[in-house]
Amino acid sequence: SVKALPQNAGVYHYFDKDGKILYVGKAKNLAKRVKSYFIYTPEFGANPSLSTRIKKMIEQACSLSYIVVNSEHDALVLENSLIKQLNPKYNILLRDDKTYPYIYIDYAVPYPRFEITRKVVKSKQTKYFGPYSVGARDILDSVYELCAIVQQKGSLKHKKICLYHHIGRCLAPCELDVSKEIYGKELDYALELITNKKTLLSKLSEKMLFYADELRFEEAMVLRERIERIGRSEIKSEIDFATNENF
Repeated sequence: SVKALPQNAGVYHYFDKDGKILYVGKAKNLAKRVKSYFIYTPEFGANPSLSTRIKKMIEQACSLSYIVVNSEHDALVLENSLIKQLNPKYNILLRDDKTYPYIYIDYAVPYPRFEITRKVVKSKQTKYFGPYSVGARDILDSVYELCAIVQQKGSLKHKKICLYHHIGRCLAPCELDVSKEIYGKELDYALELITNKKTLLSKLSEKMLFYADELRFEEAMVLRERIERIGRSEIKSEIDFATNENF
């Protein structure tokens, strides 16, 4: 019954009378979220505050199942995957090729750099981090502010040093003779910041305090907000779809 749902994060599925999936949703609290679809008096039925689309879905729903996961982030990841695999009738979002963002690096190029993508392409030379429900852009921006790796993709193509080299934020392999070993050390540092949230937040906090001491309060505020978003991000999901475990 709806009243027996657990108060855990998870994903829920509504089915019609023929067992065909109608809708997939996520929840921080399964019991609270699913109960919000219904009213219980004067009789059990769809909540009148629902959108027309969802009310129609509830009217067709005859059964419900759910999957409990370890975190709200895992619920986001699982919901996204299931919608793409099952293509439920009433899910109008997340049905195209878009997904939550990943940070990735392509080692096939001479001087790799990090970028954001919403599409994963299998390749031995490409490494992905994520997906991120929040904070991907903040993490990437921080990495480029703290590491002297190639800042602008076009610089390598045009072989021309840009402003970032002059302010110490790029080794400028586009024009200078930068060894793979030296560049590799910067990449290793960047990887440490991406995979170790504690280290990244520590570096950003140091920078924020520096701005505050220098009375650069607007810049300090920008970093404080970025730190908060990164703090809510998840670097790794407990759900690994490459395993045979039955979640």
